Amino acid sequence: MPKGAEPKVGMILQAQAPDGESFPATITEVKADTVVLNFNHPLAGKELKFKVKVLGIQQAPIPPAAAAPVKK
Repeated sequence: MPKGAEPKVGMILQAQAPDGESFPATITEVKADTVVLNFNHPLAGKELKFKVKVLGIQQAPIPPAAAAPVKK
């Protein structure tokens, strides 16, 4: 916890991995001497809906191995 910060449920902290990457951690529970954190993505477990526009459809290329006849 940052110095002077009072932990509260719902507060989002920035955690840092050993490699320097930062990611959010949400406080889910505050006890006398312990803070419980949730490191899931904030959208985890939520229903997501997307509107998309298909710009085109094309035939997938045939890989060379699939096009060559099999010799026995």
